[in-house]
Amino acid sequence: MTPGLDFGKIAIYGFVLVFCAIGLGIAYGAFLSFQHGETTNAILMTVASLVFGGFGVGVLVLATAGFRSQAREAAMQAAHPNEPWVWRDDWVAGRIRGTGKSAAWFFWGFAILWNLISMPLVFFLPEEIFEKENYAALMGFLFPLVGIALLVVAVRKTIQYRKYGECLFVMEHVPGVLGGEVRGNIVLPRGLQGAENLTMRLSCIHMIRRRSGKDTTTTEDVLWQTEQLSVRLGPSWQAGAQHAPVKISVPFDAKPTERINENNSIVWRLEASAEVPGVDFSTTFEIPVFKTQASSAEVTEEHLRSQEVTASASAISSSTDSGITVTSSPKGGMEFIIKGRSGVSETLPGLGIALFLGAIVALLVYAGAPFLFPLVFGIFALIIAAMMVFMTFGESRIVVEEGHVSVRNSLFGLMTGRRMPCSSVKRIGVKGDARGSARGYYSVTFTQEDEKTVSPIQFLREKRHADWLAEEVRKAMEPWRTGNRR
Repeated sequence: MTPGLDFGKIAIYGFVLVFCAIGLGIAYGAFLSFQHGETTNAILMTVASLVFGGFGVGVLVLATAGFRSQAREAAMQAAHPNEPWVWRDDWVAGRIRGTGKSAAWFFWGFAILWNLISMPLVFFLPEEIFEKENYAALMGFLFPLVGIALLVVAVRKTIQYRKYGECLFVMEHVPGVLGGEVRGNIVLPRGLQGAENLTMRLSCIHMIRRRSGKDTTTTEDVLWQTEQLSVRLGPSWQAGAQHAPVKISVPFDAKPTERINENNSIVWRLEASAEVPGVDFSTTFEIPVFKTQASSAEVTEEHLRSQEVTASASAISSSTDSGITVTSSPKGGMEFIIKGRSGVSETLPGLGIALFLGAIVALLVYAGAPFLFPLVFGIFALIIAAMMVFMTFGESRIVVEEGHVSVRNSLFGLMTGRRMPCSSVKRIGVKGDARGSARGYYSVTFTQEDEKTVSPIQFLREKRHADWLAEEVRKAMEPWRTGNRR
């Protein structure tokens, strides 16, 4: 291999140049069509040239910025191999920008590209549907509808950014410490009109990118999350600005920030949100959290949760507001029953999606589409419908008795479950997620020595209820667990 020759960069830039060349070629064809009076064809070719050329230029800009960032990070890695929190410029400075501006640009770019690709369908589909009676082509209208939704999101993100400005998280100490704290201040340069408090969430997220052919999907698995519901805003040193103090304890047994490989990473995300008149406020910061000399192995997830539940004035003791019932098990142990509590307003959106998919299945069958297409849509419709039914009528039980813990899920008399020795449970956690000011979906998780996890299917809508349940289950299991897990 020739020294200094990066074939990866050459391949990417070659790919970009091909798209740009195709865009220029189509643009020239559009010019010729206009000259010959072929207006419709010229318009379509112009759109195609913008798609190819715009995609090529966009990839060129992003790739160039990415290569420069990688070069800086590589230099910092070489200089500080054991201090990964100094590999990024914003982390070193301890001044981390929110995602408002980048999110707005991303959605605008994605929305424009999507609409350029999908809008020509509006010209072709009516002829296909009404003249050729190909009713399966109605599905094609989904793409322009998605494009409109993306434009709405882009507009909202832009309004949000212009209204609240570019927020900063100024860290008091870099990095955040596993078995310690994340401390600092969130600075809102234009303040919040009509809000005195913020809701904060700190989440440890496992991000996995999967490739299947030409398609790429990214999933986010929330490994740990905590929230503070009423963080009071105060005046900042800047005129008109406000700040909110951040002081969040982080468990020692959580995973540190890490890029395992290009498709697999652990990120820590600090979110702040508030309900205000007009467009609600929300922003997100990606922060460094690592084990350092200040880390304490005693500050585990179970230890923090036990302290929080004990000190919390909102800790629950009955099923009145939580959906949890505690009884004695048939063999003298304890049984925790989690019943479905979803109302009509919460299940209607899911059922609506299931019915919509069902209508697509009926349309595909009527149009004589290949069997695979209605089968796939039908499976998705059944899965979503089953989830909505279980949310409303199903129940999960956690039973602790005779040195074992059982997790059972039942719906209309049908039951599935798993039983395991209490001594094999390494960690009792709370897993789930919430976005913005909305309620979340939380469940107790049992992690065994082999890192396999077991959780009830039925979930709780408030984290404080899940924390309380996890602590009560821990107390019931404690006599049979090995060592001091707290």
